[in-house]
Amino acid sequence: MRTWSRWVEIEEPPDPSYPKDPTDDHWQEWLDLTWRMALLSITTHYWECRWLIEMQESSSPKNHRELWQRRSMLAPVHYANLSSIPEFFDTNNENQPSIDYLVLQDAQMAAPEIAYPALRIAKCFLAIGDLQQPPLLHFGTKSLDKANLQDFGLPTDGPGSRFHSVGGDLLALANENCRMGLLNQPNYPRLSEHYRAVSSLVACANELAYQGTLSALRSDDHLPFPTVGHMRLKGTSEPASEGNRRNPAQAKAIVNWIQQNQFEIYQHYFGVLKKDQRGINLLASIILLLTQFSAQASLLREEFSRARLRIRCGTIQAFQRSESPIVLFSPVYGPEESDLDIFTHHPDLLTTALSRAQDAFLIFGGPVASAHTPWGKLLACTTPLYSARVFLLQNDRNYNAPEDRLRSHHCPGTSYLPD
Repeated sequence: MRTWSRWVEIEEPPDPSYPKDPTDDHWQEWLDLTWRMALLSITTHYWECRWLIEMQESSSPKNHRELWQRRSMLAPVHYANLSSIPEFFDTNNENQPSIDYLVLQDAQMAAPEIAYPALRIAKCFLAIGDLQQPPLLHFGTKSLDKANLQDFGLPTDGPGSRFHSVGGDLLALANENCRMGLLNQPNYPRLSEHYRAVSSLVACANELAYQGTLSALRSDDHLPFPTVGHMRLKGTSEPASEGNRRNPAQAKAIVNWIQQNQFEIYQHYFGVLKKDQRGINLLASIILLLTQFSAQASLLREEFSRARLRIRCGTIQAFQRSESPIVLFSPVYGPEESDLDIFTHHPDLLTTALSRAQDAFLIFGGPVASAHTPWGKLLACTTPLYSARVFLLQNDRNYNAPEDRLRSHHCPGTSYLPD
């Protein structure tokens, strides 16, 4: 307390509202601004000197472990994918180096059989993942996995089942062995501060899947269209191939909307209508289009090519680690279709699509669903999506236009459902 009081009085803290009786958060911030930075600098120079001494006293390292110990004096953090770690660290060598802290990003997407060699040489394991994101896609079967385990004399059930190639889950394994408590308990470590999306998108994600655990650190941007918008469209999906579908009506509506609103988008993000040296509009850096069917993504690429638009487009899984200021979502299914499992029981794909957006998430079409389903919760967060001109007119307090005049500003060639 004496140290804190002296710092508050003499050092001028960055926040003048600091109390005289600090909380743990205040102590942590004080340590970040004072001792921790100094200790990091001292530690860095210490190991640099150790490396210089090591290089002067000995020539080449005796084994693999000594090689990596020497490298870690200058670069203590190494980045690699799970597939390259066995060869990277030579895990079959008896003099293999040990990993002090193995930090695995997107642990829910990691294949257990590929991660096992890295876990074998790790002292501590930190799994970072999101249970609301799509899990790993398994291409085998449980029966084949069980037969392979029996051939090698490995257990087919019990605690080791978390490492199975089919149904294995590293995030669940870390959760079960976490000393700080289990999931949904107050002391469970979680990342709650959200820096990517604006507050309206974070509020929608909280309503959809996260039960209010996310805290938005960005305020809403003043866009010429809704932050979370929905354009109700007619038309149903059609089969394209086995297990694949597409919706031409949604594809045409998306292209029409982009063509009608590209000037407002450029004006908002660039100030003027800009083109690159080849004369292609720079929409690829602003807009990302997502869908859950590859056939719909192929159809949209064809439509974009005809319209001479350069837009990033693909499935949700393909862009799971991407982000974009504006995300357009094509659900493919139409309002007449129902009993769709993806929209009623599995919110992970919807959560992933929504969380890719930084400034706006716009939905084109989609089925009708009850309010208690994930799709219904997402639609409840949306506002009607028109062209940017209509949105600007509607938000002008001095402008009162009848509905038929607003409809005249809609995207031509688009078949709308009544609001």
